[in-house]
Amino acid sequence: MSESRQQLIRTILLIVTVAACVAAVINFRQQSRVSVPDDGVFWSKRDGKVLALMVDPGSPAARAGVREGSFLLRINRQPVSQPEDVAAILAGLPSWEAVEYTIIERGVEVNAKVILRERSSHALVYYQYFVGAVYLLIGLFIFFRRGVAQMALHVYILCLASFVLSTFHYTGKLNDFDRVMYWGNIFAGLLAPTIFLHFCLNFPEPYHRLRGFWKSSVLYVPATILGLVYVGFASGAIQSALPLVELNWALDRVWLGFLTGAYLLGGIVLAAKSRTAKDPVVRQQLKWLRNGAIFAILPFAIFYSIPYVMGSFPGESAKMAVLALLLMPLTWAYAIVRYRLMDVDVIFQQGYVYTLATLLVLGGFYLFIFSIGSFENLSPTAVAILILIAAFAFQPIRNWLQEQLDRHVFYRDQYDYRRTLIEFARELSAETDLNRMLGLVADRLIRTLGISHIAFFLVDESDGHVSLRLADNVRDRKGRIIEPGYPLDLSFLQNMDDKSHLFFERTRHLPDSRVMEYRPSVRESIAELDLTYYFPCKARDAPLPSLVSADLIAATS
Repeated sequence: MSESRQQLIRTILLIVTVAACVAAVINFRQQSRVSVPDDGVFWSKRDGKVLALMVDPGSPAARAGVREGSFLLRINRQPVSQPEDVAAILAGLPSWEAVEYTIIERGVEVNAKVILRERSSHALVYYQYFVGAVYLLIGLFIFFRRGVAQMALHVYILCLASFVLSTFHYTGKLNDFDRVMYWGNIFAGLLAPTIFLHFCLNFPEPYHRLRGFWKSSVLYVPATILGLVYVGFASGAIQSALPLVELNWALDRVWLGFLTGAYLLGGIVLAAKSRTAKDPVVRQQLKWLRNGAIFAILPFAIFYSIPYVMGSFPGESAKMAVLALLLMPLTWAYAIVRYRLMDVDVIFQQGYVYTLATLLVLGGFYLFIFSIGSFENLSPTAVAILILIAAFAFQPIRNWLQEQLDRHVFYRDQYDYRRTLIEFARELSAETDLNRMLGLVADRLIRTLGISHIAFFLVDESDGHVSLRLADNVRDRKGRIIEPGYPLDLSFLQNMDDKSHLFFERTRHLPDSRVMEYRPSVRESIAELDLTYYFPCKARDAPLPSLVSADLIAATS
């Protein structure tokens, strides 16, 4: 049941990831194609009239004489009674043409000729797509390489939410897809900082007051409340006297303040933990995670977020603070590669396979889209069916690519060894010398599967005593070769008949919870061996008999 549940979760996340990638690519295309007329004024409502609350100094409206405090009566003789009417009217007008604004300036009704500009995407918006892609690559690497590692699922969801936050941008086209982009960005902006704070409190060990599902769920209450407030106002369940445009601006300021505050709080938690961490590797991990959080978010908070929350629109120079946001995923990547965060080892071959498989799936998806015209011609049901097909086609394509690259690129000679392991097992059945048999097995596994360390242990059936029989390239923490007779407490390998394997994610630096369950002498032995997997060797589901009436256990790293 546990494996089925994990498989279901991975399948759902894969479908969501494919859907998010498809939506992000379509949104990226729309950013360069969709242009919305803009006058450069933030309109509100005062005393029953539409008021220019803020005016961009270099905007078309400012050049036409519209000032802060001007009341707007009509646009091209169409009456304007609500701030939302301005956007609705401008949406139907062409850009770069003169539009007649009827305003009240100092109590006098005047006409102003406003040449509308195009509100095009800023270059920094495209930069955010790059930041999102970095987040997604890190998440996919962890998800596919170490999907069962401690907190790996947590980190992947964090990367996926950060990807959505960075790549879902509202264009103002006012269609259903644009609404998906808007709400996706809103909810990702609530979820990503909350998950990040949760991660900071749980890494490297969970905060004692947040152990358990219900205790840790308290962290998500503020984000849930703010999300419900958004939905309440959008659905009309919550009413407000503020104009819709001004209400939306107020909610956005609260949203940005929550996002910035949660990230900064996570950075403070990491800074506090880095000061008290005793393990040098853990201290380095925390230091880089802390630096990424603080040096990425702090400039953004000072120059952009705080002025916006206080009620002013940041200028062009303040928007440059967005450039610092790339530091966060870059420091994560450095911590993973340099300090083996979650013990993720870099294997580029799998990265190539997943990249090629993703490109093939997305290529087929867009080839079908282009063949029928455009994405807008598809119904929501057709889009959902296409996304499901793409998600379920990914694994067969990945498996086929893996086999082809293993055969012709990555392994070549070793591929034949992989295909002949069964024949090799038949040869071993005729071997009567145990030491020679184990030596042959160790040599073949190291050459075939790229295993760096391997050891064999014997369990005496009479008293259950476990002893080291053979070790290949296994060294202790001082670099000394471990051989039979090395003082080790191997009692953790007793009673392995009812287990398929033992797995230790971290053995020496920051031992994981499985290691910490044993007594100190066992933990010391596990650290000295530094082996990750322990397998009881069985023949037809029965323990493999040996010449010394003992069961055999193999361990690899």
